Amino acid sequence: MKILVLDTIHGGKTLAEYLKRAGHVVDTVDVYRGRDGSVSEDEAAGKVYDLIAAPVHLDPDYRLLNTGTDVISHHEAVAVAASVPEDTLLIEITGARGKTTTAHALLHLMEKDGCGILHTSKGTVRYPEKDLIFKRSITPATLVEVLSAAAGEKECRWIIAEESVGVTGLGDLGVLTSGTDYPIANGKKSALDEKIRLLKGCKKILLAPGVEADIPGAYYSDDIVVVEDDVCRFGYAGIKGEFSNKLLTVEGYKEALMTAAAAGCILGKDPSGLGSFSALEGRLSYSTRDGKGIIDNSNSGANRKTALTASAYAHRFSPGQEQVLVIGIEAENICEGFPDDEIAGAISDIMPYAAVVVSKDPENVRKIIPPGIEFETASSLEEGAEKAMKYGTNRIIILSVKTWR
Repeated sequence: MKILVLDTIHGGKTLAEYLKRAGHVVDTVDVYRGRDGSVSEDEAAGKVYDLIAAPVHLDPDYRLLNTGTDVISHHEAVAVAASVPEDTLLIEITGARGKTTTAHALLHLMEKDGCGILHTSKGTVRYPEKDLIFKRSITPATLVEVLSAAAGEKECRWIIAEESVGVTGLGDLGVLTSGTDYPIANGKKSALDEKIRLLKGCKKILLAPGVEADIPGAYYSDDIVVVEDDVCRFGYAGIKGEFSNKLLTVEGYKEALMTAAAAGCILGKDPSGLGSFSALEGRLSYSTRDGKGIIDNSNSGANRKTALTASAYAHRFSPGQEQVLVIGIEAENICEGFPDDEIAGAISDIMPYAAVVVSKDPENVRKIIPPGIEFETASSLEEGAEKAMKYGTNRIIILSVKTWR
């Protein structure tokens, strides 16, 4: 086929490369900058293609999407460029939040099943060796590279893949970790609608607790697992039991552990082992430095709600201690963003002793937070953490910056 791939920034180059390897003739257009494609927009408009591949976030009124040629998403184009190795189980995970934690909770169950690959925003790692294969974004095009890496293994039994704004539909199990919605494609499309549409291509679909999407045939975690305090009870198709984990009392971890437990049941695996699952770096992990306690909750899913969760967790961890909050957004290429009014809202809700804000224009935040809070700015998570260290040993530091790690 002759295929046009739109958008070279968000994985389009990689996708085009693998489509060529699969035997297709491929052009690319850099729709956002106009300088990095193999052809210009005008040149592409004058050609005839069999198929156009476009990211889900591209404005549907963009002229090359309205030529009469069939259009598929970058996610769906992955299936044109590659396939899942035979006898390899693929679990695809998407959602506005909770993807990485859910993926690692599932890893906790899948590790026992031999060789596999975990692909998340934290990196792409081969197990059981724990060798880093590469560190890329979680755009759908990157899954082509993951599938290629799996095909190069002697025996890759499983792949757990975190993906942004949807899935490829190649998965044996597709997981939606959150029902949170936000506008994409110049405000003309719903991110949640796109995720649901793409999930329907998977063989089985699992929805996390609280997700109320109406998907025929989907499994609902709430129907398989129930949590009371720090105990999770599960029951499905003859797999029945329970496990205890203190992280079940923490919002975010609770949903991820419930979803992983439900997925385990669907896949025929006893999820009791999740009792030994521990917090991930950047996901409410605790450490000390120079006598100061640090709750690290900086990750690509950080937002107002997760900042409040981190603050509540810090109160349980160190009751009575004042808090120093490092908050904001470091990476501008994260789809969900962290607007200044939401940063300010989190600060106002938490009322820390001091706030160190990472933002393009931190003065916007300063103007709308309550008076009396010590206020500083930083250009990065690292700089913010350093500035927070000066506030004394009788305070606990919370890191809640939206960033890729």
